[in-house]
Amino acid sequence: MSKGLLIGLGVFGVLVLALLMVFGSYVGAKNQMVAKDQVVKTAWSDVDVQLQRRADLIPNLVETVKGFTKEESTVFWRHCQRPGGHAERAGTGGQDRGQWTA
Repeated sequence: MSKGLLIGLGVFGVLVLALLMVFGSYVGAKNQMVAKDQVVKTAWSDVDVQLQRRADLIPNLVETVKGFTKEESTVFWRHCQRPGGHAERAGTGGQDRGQWTA
């Protein structure tokens, strides 16, 4: 074989190796980006799940607050309507500090 042919094959081999390295680097970078994109999508999916759980709990919270409000207004109304309740002591100028009784 001639010296020129060997140099040509050597240069061609180096170019093929360089192209393979560049292509491999590209494929590896693309795979990393896809993997990181999946991690981000999974994290946002977890956020969406937590937000949905919170949204599902809001009606229960509203009903609980309504129940407590109803109970508190009933207790307050009974206290104000009973003899010696707050409504009758309101005109004493704060001097009457009677004990609360059930």
